[in-house]
Amino acid sequence: MKKNYSLLSKAIFAFLLSIAASGNFAFAQSEDSHLQKLHAVELSPATPGVRYIYETPISPKSTFEFTAGLDASLIFAYSNSYVKINQDRIEEKERRFQLYLTPNIGLAYKYYYNMNKRVEAGKNVNNNAGNYIGLRLINGLEGWTTEKVKTETYTMESQGFSKNYIGFASAVWGMNRNLGKNFVFNFEVGPGVVFGEDRETEFSLRLNTGFKKVF
Repeated sequence: MKKNYSLLSKAIFAFLLSIAASGNFAFAQSEDSHLQKLHAVELSPATPGVRYIYETPISPKSTFEFTAGLDASLIFAYSNSYVKINQDRIEEKERRFQLYLTPNIGLAYKYYYNMNKRVEAGKNVNNNAGNYIGLRLINGLEGWTTEKVKTETYTMESQGFSKNYIGFASAVWGMNRNLGKNFVFNFEVGPGVVFGEDRETEFSLRLNTGFKKVF
């Protein structure tokens, strides 16, 4: 079922921004926390990509995160196709290769629920090294696309840049752990939906592993 992707995206963006705005006001009048303001660059091997991350506390236990980056998607597919030759309908094996380079920006609200326990246990919580739950929205374009389709009788290749909008919204659980001075490992997973132009809204799963350099 196709949705009004523009309205949905704007509604989620407005919701996350309202959380950030109200949180910043409240946090300015609250006690200190173990959370830090961060600027980082992240490389993600699970969903190949590179992104800039800005994360800032909005309450003693929560942060607001902005991201901007470029993600890659690689698809190999094998299926059966049919061609018509001299009135005969012939079945062929089809091999399809697709590569997408997708520019995107994102917003997230993250609630860190175990920072105090980690501090009491003597664990390192620098660079927001803790567990969290939250909401994430990623907006982007389909971007640069390369496609090659090959069967026994023909080969088709195409390249281009698609301005079609694509979005992803999800609830997430994640964790950050320090790997050394100013290097952080991130794992994040959660259910979500993918929506956009010329496509059906589909349920999906976010699964991200990232290595961040904090500046």
